[in-house]
Amino acid sequence: MGHGHRPPKMKDVRAERSRIQATIESIRPMVIVPVGVMALRELVGDASLRLEQAVGTTYEYTRPGARRVIPIVPLPHPSGASPWIYLEGNALLLNRALAHLSAAYEMVRC
Repeated sequence: MGHGHRPPKMKDVRAERSRIQATIESIRPMVIVPVGVMALRELVGDASLRLEQAVGTTYEYTRPGARRVIPIVPLPHPSGASPWIYLEGNALLLNRALAHLSAAYEMVRC
């Protein structure tokens, strides 16, 4: 069993891009919840994003040719090896993100 995080190799990330796009197109989600910064970076297209910037913020995903924008509500990865949730201020960010997720759900539920 490994210790700590093992981020995926970039070749693996690139291989998944088209599958993720196809999945989004196929299921047409009402809300997208990327779990972890790597998933968020891929969806938003910003390799410099950090969890501290992203969690508690809502982003937008626009499907090509679509009239509707899909809210993206990022959450931290629940890895037991990550101390992120215990760092000062991050619990507040997580609570804010969960409020954004609840609001997005209420918006699309109607």
